[in-house]
Amino acid sequence: MTLQALSSRLDSLYLFSKVSKEGLRLFAVGYHYPENPYQICNCEPITPKRGAYRDEAFEFEGKTLYYLHQHCIVVKDGNQYTLDSCGWKTITTKERINRYLPKKWHLFQKKHEWFLIREGEFGKPIKFFNGMILEHRPNDDILDGFIIRKEA
Repeated sequence: MTLQALSSRLDSLYLFSKVSKEGLRLFAVGYHYPENPYQICNCEPITPKRGAYRDEAFEFEGKTLYYLHQHCIVVKDGNQYTLDSCGWKTITTKERINRYLPKKWHLFQKKHEWFLIREGEFGKPIKFFNGMILEHRPNDDILDGFIIRKEA
């Protein structure tokens, strides 16, 4: 498998190195150094000689970008949210995506598969896929004005 095949679509569209330099940082949480025995998580930051923030958000090109370990997991562009696990379907990634989803929407796991559901809906959960877009259209009756679609 090539490195390109392992990279996510959001990561390739919103390179952390570019966004962190040109975007407006909204928040940064969880600073840690590589090989620090006191760090909370077991990750290895992409930056080998200096530390990195675990969670960051930036305003960039009119969008809000949410990063976990320097991987773009959610892009909020007006009324639409693009979601991507960046190949890391972990409890932490799922929790962070849930943190940035619109109210009443929830990502959950069942038998090693991820699903998206709206609280209070009795319909079938929607299978998660990288690049899925949750879009709010207030005048639509579909899922109370929300539609799910693939990346354009």
